[in-house]
Amino acid sequence: MKRLLTVKEAAVWLKVKPPTVRAAIESGRIKAVALGAREYRVVEDELFKTFETKKPLRTRAEVCEALSIHPETLKRYTREGRIGSVEVTSWRSLRYREEDVNAFIESLNEATRGIDK
Repeated sequence: MKRLLTVKEAAVWLKVKPPTVRAAIESGRIKAVALGAREYRVVEDELFKTFETKKPLRTRAEVCEALSIHPETLKRYTREGRIGSVEVTSWRSLRYREEDVNAFIESLNEATRGIDK
């Protein structure tokens, strides 16, 4: 089953404001399902096909794989503020910005440089 995004969620993925997404839907640039007057759901796959872009935010699983850590460890780091996250879905699913992940990796590298000497 394909995942449906709200206008607000689509805006976070695309790093634009919700009115920009709504205008793109109304002009036909983004395919969406109308639920009522000015209420839409966007099929996630169609969103990225339309803009020919990669997902700008990483899932928890992607970040755990990149860092080679357990999901509970990532959850703790997020709670402690060591790595930034963005809540993007109505299911309270967290996504992580690429630059936040890279900054966290760099901070780990800097911390281990002193240990190696």
